[in-house]
Amino acid sequence: LLCVSRSFIPLFDSARLQTCPPSMHVVTIARLSIIVPSLVVNTALGAQRWEGTGKDDTGGWNDLNIVAEDGKWLKVPSPFFKPGDKQPYPQSLNLSNPAVESKASILVLIAALRETRTVHALVSMFNQAEHAERVHVGVVQQNSEGDEDVLEGFCKMLGTPLVLRRSYEGRSGLNKRQDGEDPWGQGRYTAKSFEDCKPASRVRVFRMDTSEAAGPVYARAQQRRLLQGGNEMEDFCLQLDAHAVFAHGWDSKLLGQFSETNNEYAVLTTYPTDAGTLLPSGEFPNTDGIWEMPHLCTARSLGNGVVRNDGASAVANLERPILGKLWAAGLSFSRCHAERDVPADPYLKQIF
Repeated sequence: LLCVSRSFIPLFDSARLQTCPPSMHVVTIARLSIIVPSLVVNTALGAQRWEGTGKDDTGGWNDLNIVAEDGKWLKVPSPFFKPGDKQPYPQSLNLSNPAVESKASILVLIAALRETRTVHALVSMFNQAEHAERVHVGVVQQNSEGDEDVLEGFCKMLGTPLVLRRSYEGRSGLNKRQDGEDPWGQGRYTAKSFEDCKPASRVRVFRMDTSEAAGPVYARAQQRRLLQGGNEMEDFCLQLDAHAVFAHGWDSKLLGQFSETNNEYAVLTTYPTDAGTLLPSGEFPNTDGIWEMPHLCTARSLGNGVVRNDGASAVANLERPILGKLWAAGLSFSRCHAERDVPADPYLKQIF
């Protein structure tokens, strides 16, 4: 189940909206709350035309749950599921219970190739979370020697710099994994400096040299190395690009929207939008009271078996996430068993 969620607001030029073909049954978009410098994260509800109805339910700009198609706004049917439709697999966590929701853990997964803004993303992530104690980070770092290490840069920015253990001092090649090192690359630092940088224990790094890099799919295939094992595995995984900015309460907003899918196997996804629209309050503006979201609706073949999403269309005024058919790697939120059981394919090298 692919869904788009709803928690912030991008602006669109209606003259450039890409519409869905009349044969489409399910469409997506809503609101979210993460950003990428020049981009923001939003997910969506959507619209659907029931097969065989032969007519559209045209909506107005101020209606709830509308989707852009063929130059007009169409309403999402209500109820969304037709009588007799199979229902989603029920969720194993009751996120509507505040005691459960507040303890749900989130692992943010980032693949970074010589990225200079990942440190800022981590600071934003922890500062803007409603329950920062439940947030963990896993970074697949692909650096050249001399590039700033994300964990060291993060702790330095917090004013609690890390100190290398004596056995690591003066070594070359510290931008990559060391023989005998712990899997998350945390043991190279002195215990005191690591403890002084309070969030450091929740940041895991799989270090690769840039010579080992083979494209983002290959890098993301390494992400499951950064999950806790067995029953200690985190509840939810959020895959993001390395240069994200977060809105206030992003963790609770994501969990709330996931809860609204009523599906254990749902994936919230969409394209991020311009972070330049973020207000000083940490929230996103709307346009004349209208929330409009990116909508992943169509794709095309580039030849040689390569398929690529088209540019986003739009939905507006969504009340909850809804089914969609396309996926965006730059924002993907699901239960972590998806990352464990259906990881990115490490053999898809140099695929973007």
